[in-house]
Amino acid sequence: MDILCIFGSKLFLFFFFLALIILNIFAPADCFAQTSTHISHLTILHTNDTHGFLTTFDTEKGYNLGGAAGRATLINEIRRSNKENGNRHTLLLDGGDMLENNAMSNFFKGEADIAAMNLMGYEAMAFGNHDFGFGMDHFLTLAKKASFPILSANVLDSKTGGYIFKPYIVKNYNGVRIAIFGLTSHTLFYNSMAADLKKITFIDKHEAYAKILPQMKSEAELIIFLSHLGLEEDREFAKMHPEINLIVGSHSHTYLEQPEKIGSTYIFQAGKYGECLGRIDLTFAGAKMIDLKSRLIYVADRKMGELVKTYKDRLDPQINIKLGELGATLENLDKYDKPTPLFGFVLKILRDKFDADFAMETGASIGGRLETGPIYLKQIYRMMPYNNFAVVINMKGSEIKKLMDYSVSKSKSMYYVQAYGLSYESLNGASSNIMIGGKPLDENKIYRVATDNYMSAGGAEDGILKNIEPARKNASEVLIRDLVIEYIKRNVKI
Repeated sequence: MDILCIFGSKLFLFFFFLALIILNIFAPADCFAQTSTHISHLTILHTNDTHGFLTTFDTEKGYNLGGAAGRATLINEIRRSNKENGNRHTLLLDGGDMLENNAMSNFFKGEADIAAMNLMGYEAMAFGNHDFGFGMDHFLTLAKKASFPILSANVLDSKTGGYIFKPYIVKNYNGVRIAIFGLTSHTLFYNSMAADLKKITFIDKHEAYAKILPQMKSEAELIIFLSHLGLEEDREFAKMHPEINLIVGSHSHTYLEQPEKIGSTYIFQAGKYGECLGRIDLTFAGAKMIDLKSRLIYVADRKMGELVKTYKDRLDPQINIKLGELGATLENLDKYDKPTPLFGFVLKILRDKFDADFAMETGASIGGRLETGPIYLKQIYRMMPYNNFAVVINMKGSEIKKLMDYSVSKSKSMYYVQAYGLSYESLNGASSNIMIGGKPLDENKIYRVATDNYMSAGGAEDGILKNIEPARKNASEVLIRDLVIEYIKRNVKI
């Protein structure tokens, strides 16, 4: 009997565990999902103290740094990547001081800055001490145009005692609730008009924080301080308020390549003028933060800027040389459709140099225009960027007719042929009434045509020039750009 009981117990346990295994294999995944910890990711992108620098700028170390266009490209790409990879979210913040210190900001009084921030999709900005730079009423008008809230818990309306800006907001990312609050530096008193300071009550930062802390703790699991106090005060604040998880800072223009950690609080800051985009990547298990990574992304690489600067410093003295004066602007707007004054100027020089019947190049060979006033070497290099060498071709009149027909067919494209000394009309998709030197084209005559190596090799037409035998092509080592430079030098006043 004892043996049967023991055997029966073992048999029961065997079938019990077998049933568990089968259930585990075939049960729907949803049955077990509730017991697993949900993993989610949040990327916080941050800037601060942009001070109106929407265009790129130069420093003592580099050229063309920062710029809103480059910043927007990075932001959009990170957002897109997060969206494509599922359960990854993006939050874009700014630490304040978007105004002053730049001509664009000063001239448009922040209108351009708000428009740019709206386009980039910022989600909150701290109120900075320079942001009343054009007056409180003006900034409040800008704030209404912003598609994101301005945050400050320590700047109150002196009449009502209420907040002028939102003290904090709460964002929810897949169940992770994040409170974001703002505080403003006392240096607001140094950068604002006396009349505006009478309209506000500025309260102690710790007092302001204490007022909103209970609400934030009840509404969120994570607290982010969007600070416009500066790094020294951020350190002090982190020591006194260890419940704050992240401080995204500004005001002191500090480049924190790696965050500072005080207790369990991380402090970040991304320099100034939008040269950098700060990136913080957070990983959550449920509502608990389990990983943090961060870095500064330079909108334009600083080391590359330093390298470019060394060459630009060598280049500038060589190209900022005045060659002569121009009496009237030479336009070039319709270069893919009709003869332009700028091409006429260049091709006349080419024709005369080689005593040709006419000269020609494609519309793509010369860019921009030449404006009235002093002519500098750098302008010629900008308008003639290609190293086009002069070539003289002995062309039959019939070949010229075919080439002009091709040019008509390629009107409004880079293959349209610009010419000097030759004119024609367009009729029914072909050239007609072709004149060279004021005389009608003779299809049996051989003409002396000056052009460049690109055209003569067939780079801009349908085999017409390419198939001309080499004996009729006389290549030179003369750059057409150099011919223009020498001409301006000789004549001085054009």
